[in-house]
Amino acid sequence: MSGAFDVENYGDLLFPEIFREALRLRGLDIELVEFAPTNTKPRLTPSSRVVHALATLEEMHRIEPFDAVVIGGGALVHAEVLHQFLGDNAELQDYAIAETWIVTSVFCAEYDVPLLWNAPDVPYTFPIEISSIAKGLIEQSKYISVRNDTSLKNLGVLGLSSDKITVCPDTALALAKYLSITEDNLRTPLPEMAYFVVHINRFLSKDNIAELAGVLSVYAAENDLHAILLPLSNAHGDLGALRTLESQMLSPSSVWISESITEMAAVIRRAELYVGVSYHGAITALAHGVRAVCFNYMNYDKSADLFRSLDCQTRYAETIGELRTVMKSIDQMPLAPSKLATIIARVETHFDTLAEFIAGSADVEAPPVKSGVRSAVLANLILSNFDMSSRLRSIQIRFDFVSEKLQWLEENAEATALHLRSRMESIEAGAASSSQHFSAKIEWLEHELSSRRS
Repeated sequence: MSGAFDVENYGDLLFPEIFREALRLRGLDIELVEFAPTNTKPRLTPSSRVVHALATLEEMHRIEPFDAVVIGGGALVHAEVLHQFLGDNAELQDYAIAETWIVTSVFCAEYDVPLLWNAPDVPYTFPIEISSIAKGLIEQSKYISVRNDTSLKNLGVLGLSSDKITVCPDTALALAKYLSITEDNLRTPLPEMAYFVVHINRFLSKDNIAELAGVLSVYAAENDLHAILLPLSNAHGDLGALRTLESQMLSPSSVWISESITEMAAVIRRAELYVGVSYHGAITALAHGVRAVCFNYMNYDKSADLFRSLDCQTRYAETIGELRTVMKSIDQMPLAPSKLATIIARVETHFDTLAEFIAGSADVEAPPVKSGVRSAVLANLILSNFDMSSRLRSIQIRFDFVSEKLQWLEENAEATALHLRSRMESIEAGAASSSQHFSAKIEWLEHELSSRRS
């Protein structure tokens, strides 16, 4: 299974746990081997979980062939290079997330291993210069499922037929069934008073954090609630932003540092309300019958798609003003959206399909393993091409920005010069007037002094 399983991010780390249990309940006791761009093991995962670098996929297959390869979930299928915190490193680093689907796609084509999609996201369109390569990699998959309509649209732009793509909601919506969460998952007792959970990250400005503190403090005071500020991702700098929020709250609040993804889920499960930008924070609340407000200040399509599909836009906000309005009415809304059960049923059908593919592939004798490392070499060439394309687009965006500024300066240079000249003349006239005024005052004083002496 391939994904961002080396990143300390709540949502990404849920997928293997849910997938493993979903297949177990369908009679498949599989050995799930996790792959990611690096072999970093996140602190939040059980000690039994091991993450292998995708660079070792081919070598491991030659030792013991895989029956199938599964991609996802998560926002994986694109050509962008991400910048995030990895492990205990305090500096932002490049993260080649595209490896999760490019390396696996090339590998499966080379070794004739079934490639299955566990409803990942295709969040962006592909640049035209690499679209034909992307299409060729994707269309050889045995089963393609994506988690929202945005992903379906972006694959359609590549020329992939929609009748070959299944739209399955994010599999974490079935979390309550497939992840065991009890009070035993908590290291310390929860607050005695009722509480609600809040999540933000480093992308919310300090000014907006100050406004948010005011909105949340009013809600907490009116409902006699404690605010638990819950970091869900080290990769996005949650802790620093939540510490800043805590310092500005006017009602009881505390930052809760979790030691596992099950502890995070347990804290949300017991809450009266969840408010935050985390997509999977909201999903965890919804899955356990907790009211959820999506504060989507990052304008994620995935979050907008989710709340639209649930027909609960009244629980959705992109600005502080919209959030303030939502918070005034949230307690009158039902605990769970009416469409939630139907959407979870689609997740179950998706797992049924995956189980059939995997059971079928396990019954087929594996083809002889080829020698050499051709798929690894080809994957690296494609990744280099995609990386170069991403960096060139970044340079182009910056160049366009500078060009627009220069054009504006050129267009406004004459007007700006006239304005400055007018201001200077006004200042000079004012100075001359002031000088005359002061000269008159001085003459008057001299005259007064002369008169008094005489």
